[in-house]
Amino acid sequence: MNAATSTGRFPVGTQRLTTRVFAHSRADAWLVAVAFAHGLLVSLLMFRSPNGVGAVLSALFVGFGVVYTSNTVAHCHIHRPIFASRIANRALSLWMTVALLVPQTVWAERHLRHHAGNPARTVRTRVTARILIECIFVAAVVLFLAIVRPFALLSIFLPGFAFGMTLCHLQGYFEHDRGTDLKDGGVSHYGWAYNFFWFNDGYHAEHHQHPRLHWTNLRTVRSPSARMSAVPPLLRWTEGLDERISHAKGALLNRLERAVLPSPILQRWILSCHRQALAPLLAQLPALERIAVVGGGLFPRTVMLLAELAPDAKVIIIDASEASLSNASALLEERGLRTPPMIQAWFDPQLHRGFDLVVFPLALVGSPQLIERTRECNEAVLTHDWIWQTSRVTRVVSMLLCKRLNLTVRSSATNSNGEQR
Repeated sequence: MNAATSTGRFPVGTQRLTTRVFAHSRADAWLVAVAFAHGLLVSLLMFRSPNGVGAVLSALFVGFGVVYTSNTVAHCHIHRPIFASRIANRALSLWMTVALLVPQTVWAERHLRHHAGNPARTVRTRVTARILIECIFVAAVVLFLAIVRPFALLSIFLPGFAFGMTLCHLQGYFEHDRGTDLKDGGVSHYGWAYNFFWFNDGYHAEHHQHPRLHWTNLRTVRSPSARMSAVPPLLRWTEGLDERISHAKGALLNRLERAVLPSPILQRWILSCHRQALAPLLAQLPALERIAVVGGGLFPRTVMLLAELAPDAKVIIIDASEASLSNASALLEERGLRTPPMIQAWFDPQLHRGFDLVVFPLALVGSPQLIERTRECNEAVLTHDWIWQTSRVTRVVSMLLCKRLNLTVRSSATNSNGEQR
C-alpha cells in the first residue's frame, strides 16, 4: 500500500488500493457524499412541493445540482470508478441515473468518445442490457412523480432538469478550445476555490492529456503550455464583458451627446454644470503645463472650459474618431477659441504619457485597467464618472446627469502629511 502525499486538502501522488472500500483514494468519500446528498435533497424538495418563489428557487437548486454532480461525481466515476467493488460501482451509477435522470452508461460512452476525439453525434449508441435497465429506472422515477407529485414534477423537477442540462452544455462548451483537436482541447482554470469544491475539475487541459489520472493527482501534472482562463467555466462568458459594456455605454452616450449639439441652451447648461465641478478640482493641482483630453471630441466641453480655467496650459486632444475631431474643431472655431493640437488615435498609456493632467470622458471605450495604467505615468488623472462612482477627491457635476468628476493625483504629488498638493 502506498502512503499518499498531500497537496492542499486532498491527497495526491501515485495511489493504489488504499482501503477495502475505495479503489483509489479515501478522498473519493467526498464524491460519494455529494452524490447521496444531491439525491436526498432533491427527494426532499419533491415531497415538500414548495409554491411560488420557493418552487422557482427549488428548480434552480435542482439545476445547479445537476451540473455540479454531473461534472464532479459522475465525471470522476467515469474515468476512475470509485469503489473497489464492481457491484458498488454499479449501484452508484444507478443512484446517479435516478438522481440526475441521465442514464450513466449512455453518458459515459458519449464522454469517452469525446476524449477520443470523436463527437458523440457521429456514433450511434448501441442499446445494451445496462442501458435498458437505466432507462427503465428513469422512466419509473418520472412515472412515480407524475402520479404522486405531479405539481412538483412539472414546476420543480423538469424545469430544474432542463436548466441543469443547459448549464452542463455551457460547462462543456467553455471548458474546451473549439479551435483544437477535441482530445487535446481542454482549457484550465487554476483558482483554488473552484478546484477545491469542483474536485480539481479546473485542471481540464491536464485532464485531457491524462484522462486516466485520478482527480487528486491532476495538480502534479500541471502543464506550462495549457490554455488557461482566469474564471471558472460557468462564468467564462463574462470574459471581455467589461469591454462589451464599455462599447455599449459609449454608443449610448454619443447618441445623447448628439442630441445636445442642436440646442445652445442645453450646451450652456452642460458647460455651467461642468464648470462648477471642474474649477475647484483644477485649483487643487499645481501649475498645469500639458493636459491631454481623451475623446470628447463630439462636444469638446472640457477643452472649452480648460481654455477658460487653465489658459496657459498646452492642451492636446486624443480621439480615434476623425469625425469627432472635425466636429470639435468646428465648434471651437465657432466660439472663437483656438483649436489645440489633435491626435487621431486610440489612447495608449505607453505612448501618451508625461502629462500634468489626463482627462477621460464618461463615454470612454476601453477597460478600467487603461485608466489605472495612465495613473502610473502621469501626474494627475481626471475621470468623468457616474455619480455613484466616488473617489477621495470628487465633485458632483449634476444629479440630473447622474455624473461626477473624480480626481486622482500621483503619490509623488502629495505633501508630507499625505494630502494632495
